[in-house]
Amino acid sequence: QVVNWTNVAWQRIQTIRPDWGWMRTEFTGSILTPAQRFDNTDFSLTRFSRWIYAPWGDDSGLSLYRTSLGVSDEQPLRYLSWEDFRRTYTRGTQTLARPGRFSVDSAGQLVLGPAPDYDYTIRGEYQKSPQVFSAGSDVPECPVENHWVIVWYALVLLAENDEAVQQDPLWRVSYKAELSKLERAQMPRLIDADPIA
Repeated sequence: QVVNWTNVAWQRIQTIRPDWGWMRTEFTGSILTPAQRFDNTDFSLTRFSRWIYAPWGDDSGLSLYRTSLGVSDEQPLRYLSWEDFRRTYTRGTQTLARPGRFSVDSAGQLVLGPAPDYDYTIRGEYQKSPQVFSAGSDVPECPVENHWVIVWYALVLLAENDEAVQQDPLWRVSYKAELSKLERAQMPRLIDADPIA
């Protein structure tokens, strides 16, 4: 039971927030003309969950360069909503050109617009799916100093299952304290912005 609840606790902790820092990872992929749509298997991404990008501004976090020219040619890609992208880049006859926009279609595929005129290399980040323990030697991917959050949450789950009403409040307080530490260490930092008005 302890092993089972530890595994359950770790999986639930990983899904509490959609943007844990340790679950983000970089990728580099090849774009071969004239292919326009790509899923995680095209780039051989491990435990893919979703693409990470900023849906506003000129730099989404995804970038692209012509492979033959190298990184000196690298430029950011700009996000466009799927509805607007579909109307602009998937209807009628399209002219191959350097992609400057991208979107994510209803199947979760990364779609470039316009369709590429040359072979390109794309770079960005994606969110990994939760790690599942399968062996006794497996180590949680979160920082070592935050491993106690798993221990305390596993005890909370064990207490709920065994109706250990006396221990539950103490373990829950310890779990929440460790979870707060994890959030402070792993959540994106807030940045002061210019006033709107």
